Amino acid sequence: MEDNLLLRRTAAGAVVVSGVLHLAMLGHGGALLRVGTAAMAVLCLPCAGRLWRSDSRRAWVLLAAMGTCMLAAHGWLMSRAPLVSAPVREPGSEAVAHAHGGGPDLLVDLHEPLMLIATCTAGLEVVLAGAALLMTQRGRRSAGAPSVHERRRCLHGQTTSVSDR
Repeated sequence: MEDNLLLRRTAAGAVVVSGVLHLAMLGHGGALLRVGTAAMAVLCLPCAGRLWRSDSRRAWVLLAAMGTCMLAAHGWLMSRAPLVSAPVREPGSEAVAHAHGGGPDLLVDLHEPLMLIATCTAGLEVVLAGAALLMTQRGRRSAGAPSVHERRRCLHGQTTSVSDR
């Protein structure tokens, strides 16, 4: 399998960004969503490591599948009512919060931009995985590996000559 170093490292970086974004959004939603978000953050790391170290077809397929699932999940989550409603702030409450060392909840304020960045990152992962899988398939064909059509002929007992190609 042809080694695509730049593509692999870019994808691994995108996966790490996805993991960090999942960690940043751990405080949002109900208990089930929090557990799922934590699991996604943890599951990102081994995939990033595999992509960083080697050009594995399995890693690319897994990245494409997970990225597609993330796009679907993010679309569903973004179409629902807001997961975290902005806290009700009464007039003067911000001044009191700042005086006691608090302040506006940064993660609540950043939830929508983080979700948008996470969705774009998942889209990038799918595009990179698709490109890598296409390049791998083309590389196999140019290296003389049999095409799907040739493999079917072989399975059905038909021979393939060089002139058939």
